[in-house]
Amino acid sequence: QDYRTSLIFVDKLTALPMCVKNYGWSDRCGAPESANDRLTDETLIEFYAFTGIRYQSRLPDIEFDQANTRYKFHR
Repeated sequence: QDYRTSLIFVDKLTALPMCVKNYGWSDRCGAPESANDRLTDETLIEFYAFTGIRYQSRLPDIEFDQANTRYKFHR
C-alpha cells in the first residue's frame, strides 16, 4: 500500500473534492514508528488543494472528442 490513510475533504454544497491529504507509513517516511498512531506532517506524503474552480465554465465539445489530435488518445 502506498498510503496508510487518505483524507478527502468534500464541499457540502457541490459534492466536489476540495482537498486530499495522503499519509504514508512511518518506516517509508523516515519518521519514528510512533508516528503511525497519528496523522502528522511527519507522515504526510501528498497534499492537494483545489482552488479557483469555475463551476459555470463550458468547455467546447472538441475537448471531449476522441478525434482531438491534441489528446493523442490510445485506441
